[in-house]
Amino acid sequence: MTGDQFFYGKHRVIKGQQRKYNNQMDMNERHRTLFQMSDGLNSANRLFALGYHSVPLVSHQGVNRRNMKIGLFLFAFLLISDTSLLAGELPKKLMDSLTGVFKSQCPEASIEIKDGVFFAKFETMMFTIHGSSKTGKISEKTYQQEGPNYKGFLLRVSLEEGGPFQGQAVVPQTVHQVYWETYIDRPPAKDGSGYYNVSFSYGSRIDKDLKQLIFSTIPRTERKLTPRPESSLPITEALRVAMEYIEKEKMDISKYYIDSIRLLQQSSWMQGQHWVITWQIKDTYVDGGEIIIIVGMNKEIRRTYGE
Repeated sequence: MTGDQFFYGKHRVIKGQQRKYNNQMDMNERHRTLFQMSDGLNSANRLFALGYHSVPLVSHQGVNRRNMKIGLFLFAFLLISDTSLLAGELPKKLMDSLTGVFKSQCPEASIEIKDGVFFAKFETMMFTIHGSSKTGKISEKTYQQEGPNYKGFLLRVSLEEGGPFQGQAVVPQTVHQVYWETYIDRPPAKDGSGYYNVSFSYGSRIDKDLKQLIFSTIPRTERKLTPRPESSLPITEALRVAMEYIEKEKMDISKYYIDSIRLLQQSSWMQGQHWVITWQIKDTYVDGGEIIIIVGMNKEIRRTYGE
């Protein structure tokens, strides 16, 4: 390296161009900041931020203005062509009905209508969650997520324009998570202009009447009833396997009773059909005191605890 050159990080800079290069680095940093802020934008802007950030903005020759123009064109194209990413206005009748439910049945609930999205929540808190892959492998890394406590709920309803839902998710469905359950649905709007984006998370001890009233008020997909899939492992056999496991592990359940036995098609605990057997402390309910045994159709056993 000659005396007229030096390195700025991994980039070689010609002497006399340091100020210009610093300005270019500052511009690149602003673009990174824009990308980090994209979490708060709608889907179209997030896609734009991701694509725009992936374009090399700074090289040893300076800013690549051609790529910047491509990024701006991509942004405009996404906004114009992909209208399914844009949120519409919820019908006033629906918002009034939802608001009336919570004001009459759960006046302590927090209600917010922002940018055409209806939010309602009650007894929520931040949880530390371990992510999992599609194969069921639990990640060591954790992240923070707001969710309902055992008596709480979290509801989000919006209207997405651009025709019927075309995503890969199977809807409607109830996702069984570690601390709560989440019902998701994407029913079409009556005029066919878009679809409702519905997400309803609730704790295990939510008021049953309130839960039923919310389900009867939110937009839902009309579907024909299908027979519930039968389990290849009978419930009595699943319970016997669970009790053998408890005895083998020398777990003391003398102060517990069986609170529930559920047959799930999949959950964050295990992929595929499985039984979830929950033991609760006798006489009094203790939040987080459950013992949960998961039994797969091949008699695979997993154990967890409520928190």
